[in-house]
Amino acid sequence: MIKTVLVVDDDLANRMLPGLILGREKYEVSECADGSQALKLLSQTKYDYVLLDISLPKISGIDVCKSIRSNANLLGIKIFAYTAHAMKAQTKEILSSGFDDILIKPINRQDLLNLFHY
Repeated sequence: MIKTVLVVDDDLANRMLPGLILGREKYEVSECADGSQALKLLSQTKYDYVLLDISLPKISGIDVCKSIRSNANLLGIKIFAYTAHAMKAQTKEILSSGFDDILIKPINRQDLLNLFHY
């Protein structure tokens, strides 16, 4: 069964790179640029994973994650924080917000693939 991924980042390059890598690994990848778009897509399509930037316009990635976690229709989705903010205190706050794990930017292929082989 093909796994589906939603990549959410306001920077085009940060959306494209994981999309290309995961696409080559036979994941079906969708992309969007902000939290509002992400929540809309999640209400319309079933995803297995969300790669979610923390610093998004309008709605932060943390608030998007909390919204996903509070929606009974979205149970079972793995949500990975996708961020350049990796200080210890920030990591603890991010994980306590409902994320399953964190991927630090800039990414490399192996770290991304390791994350998606949960």
